[in-house]
Amino acid sequence: MDEIKTIILEYEDNLLVRVDSSVMLGDKEYKTLSFEIWTDREKYKDNIYEEWKQGEQYLYCTNHATTDENDMIRTFKRRFMH
Repeated sequence: MDEIKTIILEYEDNLLVRVDSSVMLGDKEYKTLSFEIWTDREKYKDNIYEEWKQGEQYLYCTNHATTDENDMIRTFKRRFMH
């Protein structure tokens, strides 16, 4: 599966990322679209979605399976830019 990630919005250390990908099913290629919200720019650069520190789990990325980019922008703004 090929993925192209594009940062479409950022605020402080938080990122809204568009994920365009494609998957082959049989002999057909299907395009998919989803979004990720990252809460740590460095973890995004290092592709670290989560990690455990001193017995606690830290999540840096949440996946959102939607094709509505405007809705994701509103969600991101509500969460971080209020």
